[in-house]
Amino acid sequence: MTKFEKVYNSIKNKYEFKSIRNIDHDIDNQCTEHFRKAGINRIVYYDRIKELLQHITVQVMESIHKKKPYIFSYSEFMSLIEDICSRMTEQVMQPQYSEFKKLHKIDFNDLRIASSREYKQLVACKLPDSLIKIHLGYGEYYKNLRYKYMETNKLGKIDNIEETTYENYETVKFRLQKDGNDEPYQRLEETKKLENSYADNEQIRYGSGIYLTKEGIEDIQISWKDDQNESDEA
Repeated sequence: MTKFEKVYNSIKNKYEFKSIRNIDHDIDNQCTEHFRKAGINRIVYYDRIKELLQHITVQVMESIHKKKPYIFSYSEFMSLIEDICSRMTEQVMQPQYSEFKKLHKIDFNDLRIASSREYKQLVACKLPDSLIKIHLGYGEYYKNLRYKYMETNKLGKIDNIEETTYENYETVKFRLQKDGNDEPYQRLEETKKLENSYADNEQIRYGSGIYLTKEGIEDIQISWKDDQNESDEA
């Protein structure tokens, strides 16, 4: 028997076929107790499952990249369950930013990104491509979370985050104009420095500012570079 055949037979003996026909139903059944389905909002419950699957997806991808087996111990699983339940509640939602970032890459070849107002506003700040991607990632992270707030009817939280971010921007803009230092990059960086107690982490705070530079935002739209000057490429 060749070395290949020995390895093949070893794998074959450990192999077990699992039908994925009802995979969503099976995942739901397995997570019911761990994620306290009976005692929480169903949307929060399913968001917890999404966080678990996102984590596993990232870990599997990284293991493949490193050419190592993916091992997920029971103790690690239970620790992750507790972490997810503490971050995803009816009061607080903090999706894992680092894992979201790995699964939501920013591609400048995507015309929707390259033609977006938020991208053009960041270009006006003279940021390198690497930092533009990071900031667009903040915006995507907040947009994703914003949908979750809407699903759980937390419209007041959205309003408070965005109104505070806009007020911070207006405060910064006035101060920079008064000091004679009103430049796009300064508006961006100084706005990011101001606190927003309604945002549960700094990526949400940063992301709300990027989100508010989008086209179609009414009353509280943010401009790192004023619209009348956007066509002037510095």
